[in-house]
Amino acid sequence: MKHLTRAAVILGMAAILGVLPAPRLSAQSTFSGRSASAGLTVGASFEGGASMIIQPPDGYKVGPIFAFRFGADATYALTPVVSAGLELGLDSRGTKLRGLNNSDFNNVQHLSYFSIYPSFGFGAFRVGVNMGVPLGGSTVVNTPSSSTTTDLTSDEFSKVEFLLEPRIGAVIPLLDDDTGVLSLSVMGGFSLNEMSDRGNVSGASDIVGDFHMVAGHIGISYQLGIEGTRKK
Repeated sequence: MKHLTRAAVILGMAAILGVLPAPRLSAQSTFSGRSASAGLTVGASFEGGASMIIQPPDGYKVGPIFAFRFGADATYALTPVVSAGLELGLDSRGTKLRGLNNSDFNNVQHLSYFSIYPSFGFGAFRVGVNMGVPLGGSTVVNTPSSSTTTDLTSDEFSKVEFLLEPRIGAVIPLLDDDTGVLSLSVMGGFSLNEMSDRGNVSGASDIVGDFHMVAGHIGISYQLGIEGTRKK
């Protein structure tokens, strides 16, 4: 339960940060004449943060690991307040599992996905669904004297699930002129499916674990305005 609460806090903070700036931006009724965001913008973004599963199986503790996303993205203004976005890129995430009685021994599970993230913006508030096609993965086993990294076997990789993750948060413009838009993003997400297909696992979540993932990111993006697309 405490891990579920932690996940709710992460997503709640992202939602709050997304909602707070929206009233100020939604008051706009016309596009700014020098705003690149008044049309189509195309660029790149990078986000860093953390991810983990919701609850470990019996005998383990769960911990977050560094997670990141980067890729190419585009945004198109539908109205002065509403925009549509699409991001294509790499999404790397996973979780850490440690022995309940011996934290010196742990393993870190990494997964990477090709991410397709369509979204809609309402002022600074942004919501969308991140869809991830598995690309690969590895497991790092750490002991007090060594660290060993092994790639997933073909059988293990075949069990990695397609990522389906609603994401919510804020994209806040720091600079918006006739050339482009520099933005800060604060986003959180919760996967609707588990990391991998574990077969017919039955029992309470505190025994078998809950391998749905929660992730939070803070990032930066820059998009260039495309001439001829800007609305008046």
